[in-house]
Amino acid sequence: MLLLGTDGAGMFNHADTLNTASYQMQLAGTKTWHLCHPNQGAFLHPDHDMFHPDYVRFPQALQADCFLDMVSPYPSPALGGC
Repeated sequence: MLLLGTDGAGMFNHADTLNTASYQMQLAGTKTWHLCHPNQGAFLHPDHDMFHPDYVRFPQALQADCFLDMVSPYPSPALGGC
């Protein structure tokens, strides 16, 4: 499967129910990932936008142990690249 996106394209919160491996290659631009281990599902809601969190409506999300990462095809100056 090949997925292509335009500026601002995104994906809703979802779980990988197929338990399959996948790979991501960034050719241009940047992509921000918000990843949570499957055992964090009790703290997450499909309607909660983790990139713009609403902790008033979804206070349980504050308990989720997740991480945020940004990928790009070139070194980031913020990370000491050129």
